[in-house]
Amino acid sequence: VESATSAVATAVTAQQAAEVTAAEAVKERSQLQEQLADMTVALEKAESAWEAAEVSLAAARQAAEESMSVRHQAERQLAATAATSALAAARAASGAQQGFHKDRELRMAMEMLEHLH
Repeated sequence: VESATSAVATAVTAQQAAEVTAAEAVKERSQLQEQLADMTVALEKAESAWEAAEVSLAAARQAAEESMSVRHQAERQLAATAATSALAAARAASGAQQGFHKDRELRMAMEMLEHLH
């Protein structure tokens, strides 16, 4: 009887220990699930931030390209304006000059103007 009582007590103790271990395992599993959920949220936020950064970078690139295009267009317009002014000055000066020199300057000015347009 005593050994049976001892065996029952040992079995009860083992069952209680198993229940405690199971409860700890359930608690640990729950904590791990919470950590996983937190990491998933953090990952989604990071992906969203990455996508926003890519959109911003694309917008910045486009703005830079448009700025360069406007700059080049302004440079061409300025050069064309200068060439037109030079051509007008050459025409005015050519009225006072005669011969080969006048024709050569006009041809050069016209070629420069055509090249810029």
